[in-house]
Amino acid sequence: MKIARYAYQGKERYGSVESDLLKIIEGDIFGEFEVTDKKILLRDIRILPSVIPSKIVAVGLNYAKHVTELVKDREAPKAPLLFMKPSTSVIGPEENIIRPWKSNEVHYEGELAVVIKKRAKKIEPEEAKGGWAMDKREII
Repeated sequence: MKIARYAYQGKERYGSVESDLLKIIEGDIFGEFEVTDKKILLRDIRILPSVIPSKIVAVGLNYAKHVTELVKDREAPKAPLLFMKPSTSVIGPEENIIRPWKSNEVHYEGELAVVIKKRAKKIEPEEAKGGWAMDKREII
């Protein structure tokens, strides 16, 4: 099942994408929910970012090629740099990336997102396996 967050008629909701249609979902996609028979054509909705994160912690200068592109005559950092991004920096598919007017240099990168489901501390690798996947749901 492909689940999408979307905007339609001033409301933001989740739905199940099936070909060129979206079936409206009632309930909590992270808990109990039902895919209804109510359908909307995909062309009539705007796909939104799949979630609105509470915080975004990013890692900079974490691979050698990018470090050599940016650092040039300076010494590379001993450890990757951590920085925060505002949740408003997340955009959906087909949305324009707006370059801030003061930016002289903008970089693109492929990103990996990690969603932490439960509070955990000192988890052994064998304890972490299983139970962390979202079964057969695919959030787009």
